[in-house]
Amino acid sequence: MSFFYDYDFDQLPIEGGWGYGKDDAVVFTSDDAMECIGLEYEIAEMRSRFEVNALDDQHPEKDLYFESFHPLRQSLMEIDGTPYDVIEGEVTVLDDLDDDDNATKYRTECWFNIKSFFGKH
Repeated sequence: MSFFYDYDFDQLPIEGGWGYGKDDAVVFTSDDAMECIGLEYEIAEMRSRFEVNALDDQHPEKDLYFESFHPLRQSLMEIDGTPYDVIEGEVTVLDDLDDDDNATKYRTECWFNIKSFFGKH
């Protein structure tokens, strides 16, 4: 179980978008690198859960269940002088809780603007 749900969203050191690209990146406002890096994976998983819930709402003829988010790669990019972490992962979705053979997998990436802490310590 993710510990992300223990957070008060208003208290997280983030602003910006949902991380679907550099222009929509999650922007960290804290200079605490360890806190922010840990949150990157939590946010990527949380966003994946929201995506599956949205898909489930769009397809009332079947039930979709988030099973997992597996990080595949973390990349550091610098674009126009701004550093970004990009978490690439694979999301597994089940349409039957009792049948893992019916799992659907898709790839996703989540962008984070890490200027607030990158290179500060």
